Amino acid sequence: MRVKRLVIPSIIVALLVLGCASETSVDKTKPRKVAGDCGESQCQEILADLDDRFPEQIAEWEQECSDSKHLSLKVFQNQGQPQRVSFFCWDKPVGNGSRIGTWLGILPLVANDYTFVKPLVCSNSDQQCQKVLPQLRTNYPELVQKAEFTCATKQGSLFVRVSEQEIDIRCGFFATSVWDDNGDGLVDNEDPVSVDISVGTFKP
Repeated sequence: MRVKRLVIPSIIVALLVLGCASETSVDKTKPRKVAGDCGESQCQEILADLDDRFPEQIAEWEQECSDSKHLSLKVFQNQGQPQRVSFFCWDKPVGNGSRIGTWLGILPLVANDYTFVKPLVCSNSDQQCQKVLPQLRTNYPELVQKAEFTCATKQGSLFVRVSEQEIDIRCGFFATSVWDDNGDGLVDNEDPVSVDISVGTFKP
């Protein structure tokens, strides 16, 4: 007795594949829910726009703010600067709705914010920096630019440490713990602590 094989026309297979791909695409572009204070805009729309422009940075902060924590945004504008967006990560609220969180950093809201990244500049007294910085900009231009951008997201200041083993570009900034007293996702109190981190290491 012969067993008939079920033959599916290739056009049906193609349509099924296209249908799955379309569904996946829609899911990926669906705005994520996020709380905060974004003025006249929706925070999830701002997050989606920034994710298109800065996917690596958004992915890093979302990974840092995963599990049971919640991401929130706040649009702000300092005098003489374009609007920017602060990112916060909140723990789960306790009984009275209050919660603690951490400030993750900032990103430019507008695409032409040319003042966002401040280039590394050596002080007149730092002869080691003056010696190695031109070499770094020539040999590792993209890595230096990445270090400058990373420090800009922390609103920090760049400096260089030079040893026989490596050249270390560091960023000094305020790591800030924040408190939300009423569960609205906005900062009611904060505690900044001065720290510095490495944002790029290079061989001399």
